[in-house]
Amino acid sequence: LEHPGTWGGLIDLPGDAAPDRGLLRTWLPRALTLTGEDQLAVRRAGLLACRLTHAPVRDTAVTPWQPSGTVLITGADHPTAAPL
Repeated sequence: LEHPGTWGGLIDLPGDAAPDRGLLRTWLPRALTLTGEDQLAVRRAGLLACRLTHAPVRDTAVTPWQPSGTVLITGADHPTAAPL
């Protein structure tokens, strides 16, 4: 952010409904304050916030790449592409 001290929050509104501006001016700042969130999405199901959580570890066995047909390789000049 160019001016992080002035960050007020981010509200993602649904594109299929015209928002009531009066409601937005009074209700959404309160929602940001009460939830402790600085980013919310307004949907029919309610307010949604971003969450990160741990995912279960899957089998770490590597399946070898077996291309068939035409394959486009980009970045082939990078050292990690040498085996290709």
